[in-house]
Amino acid sequence: MDHKAEPKEKIVNTIADTSFLPECWSDDRRMGILLAEFRPRQLNAASYDAKMKFWKDLIHSFCKASGSSVISISGLKEQFRRKGTVPYCLQTVLLDMLAKRELCKEGQLKVEQHTGPFGFNLWTAKQLIKAPLLWGYEVVLGSVTGTVNINENENFIVVAVAQQHAKTIERTIMERELYNKLLQYEDLVDLFNKTSSITRHGVEQALALLETCNRLTKQIIVCGGTSTVFIKFAGVNTVAQPITNIEKCIYELEQSENRLMKDITTVEQNISQTMNMVREYITDGRKQMAKTYLKKKKYSKKICNKKLTLWKTCRGFC
Repeated sequence: MDHKAEPKEKIVNTIADTSFLPECWSDDRRMGILLAEFRPRQLNAASYDAKMKFWKDLIHSFCKASGSSVISISGLKEQFRRKGTVPYCLQTVLLDMLAKRELCKEGQLKVEQHTGPFGFNLWTAKQLIKAPLLWGYEVVLGSVTGTVNINENENFIVVAVAQQHAKTIERTIMERELYNKLLQYEDLVDLFNKTSSITRHGVEQALALLETCNRLTKQIIVCGGTSTVFIKFAGVNTVAQPITNIEKCIYELEQSENRLMKDITTVEQNISQTMNMVREYITDGRKQMAKTYLKKKKYSKKICNKKLTLWKTCRGFC
């Protein structure tokens, strides 16, 4: 399958499953307080911090349940709408997460490249995400001046969830011994949709994180007029290596082999159908038509043999 770049869009990531919601979700009085905007922290620091923790934990639980680390305020409002009321405190929660680097803007996972022979599981959260100070500086400055206001439709990445997804992906790659091999992006998406709860958006951000840590190489390869995104994962305790020309050639040969096999199968089916027609014409006494179809069968057989020779040649190189 081919992966085509799509324009960035608003992701309203909502799910029908509500099993991740806390027990207090049914408590009208309690939820009335939690859904409301934050009161100044200096009035009651313990209450403020408990409410902040509640929403951060809930956002993490939702991301894990939905299989994606991508969130937006508008999407969270819809997901956490309760009896017609949406949370009014999400601006404060996301600003705090941004300031503490628990959240980053979509696309910022690629800001820095780490080098060194490390496995992904050896990196701590701080080592994994060493974003520029600008990540939190704007938020901290704005919280003091009162000028920051997050666009409710802007997408953000919950870093801890992206890290968890990245670990799951790399563990699967190691277990299946898929490292140091060319893998199609779409095949990876299908694999993790089937073997885990990670969605396409979850896979995309996890791969971006792994690429940042030099745990994989990504490249677009054009073959037969079609652009395909390929991923090559690094092995244990190594860094990702570039996709080589030899690997590209092997891939192109494998693609040619697959196309030839499909062509051979089609021609063989045509030959079989042609022979059925020959038998029918002989039965009906229409010998001339039978001869015509025999010639057609002979021509198809010649084409089939040529393609079979090419297929064997490709297979020999692969």
